Amino acid sequence: MKTKATLFVIALSGIGASCGTIPADYASALSTTHGACTDSTGASSGAAGRGIKPAPVGETAGNAVSQFVHLHTFDTAAIAVHGDNEIVAGRFVGNLVLEQKRTRVKGAGFGQTVIDGNLIVGGQCNVTGVTVTGDVIFTGNNARVQVECFGQVLDYGMQNRH
Repeated sequence: MKTKATLFVIALSGIGASCGTIPADYASALSTTHGACTDSTGASSGAAGRGIKPAPVGETAGNAVSQFVHLHTFDTAAIAVHGDNEIVAGRFVGNLVLEQKRTRVKGAGFGQTVIDGNLIVGGQCNVTGVTVTGDVIFTGNNARVQVECFGQVLDYGMQNRH
């Protein structure tokens, strides 16, 4: 039995516009935006591309601060933002900005290493074993983030995994 097959070719133009382009107001939003993450179930928040602004610095999920009050408190400036880094258990207050390529940050585990603020991830960075009380914002490409996040995921790059 012969079956007739038809081949359809569809040309798509402008596909780059739907795949990680940076909005016109990106530079002004950068001071208030920072990174991408998954929620405690491992699912992506999917807020990228919907115009949702990240949480302001210091604004966290309602119960996040009381959950981690027992941890030692540090400033995020104590975390080296280049090369390979293992950070100790504790609560790091402020935004963590990783702008240099190939930066790796490994925390002590979810609920043990806490970034009390936003996580801003540049190109080719890798962050694991951290809880983020704010938002995770991808500003570069090819980054990988495996964190617990109480905020939302904003992905301004391409081929990022979260």
